[in-house]
Amino acid sequence: LQSLQSLQSLQSLQSLQSLQSLQSLHGDYAEVKIPEDAVIYCDPPYKGTNCDMYAGFNSERFYEWARRQDNIYISEYSMPDDFIVVAEREKVVLSAAGGNSLKATERIYTNRRTYEHMSDSRKRLITMESAEQLTLF
Repeated sequence: LQSLQSLQSLQSLQSLQSLQSLQSLHGDYAEVKIPEDAVIYCDPPYKGTNCDMYAGFNSERFYEWARRQDNIYISEYSMPDDFIVVAEREKVVLSAAGGNSLKATERIYTNRRTYEHMSDSRKRLITMESAEQLTLF
């Protein structure tokens, strides 16, 4: 189900007219060569969730890497205080233990470095666009 949801999310992103090209890269995120003008969207394993598929993912290592990137956006439930929320929405999580569902707030974060380089109008625009993207997923 998660793979299908990821594929649907990717297809939604690819269909957006505002994106001229979308490149999906695989491997260790710290070793990927990112072009200077790239927009980085990360959907790491959510910290504190129990998913054996991603056992061993080091969230702290990821945060350190993410702090050094330009133009980065990260989907997560919560992140350290130095990351800034640019969009959020409440959703129902169907994969809760025991088949139960629960509500969670999914957020899009950026690092302080990216946020401080944005104009006020860009901050408003990115918040609106990110909120729209969250509704697609």
